[in-house]
Amino acid sequence: MPFHLGKHKPVAPVKRAAFTLKLRLQAAAMGAFVVILGMFRLSHGVISVVNFYAMPVASGAVVAMGGTLLLFAVIPVRWLEKTAEWLMPNSKRGKALL
Repeated sequence: MPFHLGKHKPVAPVKRAAFTLKLRLQAAAMGAFVVILGMFRLSHGVISVVNFYAMPVASGAVVAMGGTLLLFAVIPVRWLEKTAEWLMPNSKRGKALL
């Protein structure tokens, strides 16, 4: 449009991440399950397994992935947004840095 009321282009509102309690509990439960699975495999001497894509998956990496899920379920979303803003200060929200 060649003109806008108020002589400025309207700006879309910033969309914030919605990480509700239900999603947090799901992430925490999945993280706990994955940690327990990895620890079970490690305790029985399984160093790595082959998944259905025929790729080896280390049991220690499974434990680390579950721990990361648990960590993200506990950390407030605002802290994650501040970290993302600190890591990519010049990028606009919602757009990929390419």
